[in-house]
Amino acid sequence: MVRGNFQVYRTRISQKKKRQWSAKEKLMVIAYYEQGHSKRSIANKYEIELKQLQKWLKNKDQLM
Repeated sequence: MVRGNFQVYRTRISQKKKRQWSAKEKLMVIAYYEQGHSKRSIANKYEIELKQLQKWLKNKDQLM
């Protein structure tokens, strides 16, 4: 699309599909944290939001 002296580009923003994590998988991620890895490195490794990881850690007892 052209407007005036510049072009306007339209891009598609793709959304990631929500992933369902089982309790077993969440506990595996928590165990990895308990081995001494940082929250940020775990969030990057497993492609989860840092806030989601913090929520799992807070609710660990409910997962067991």
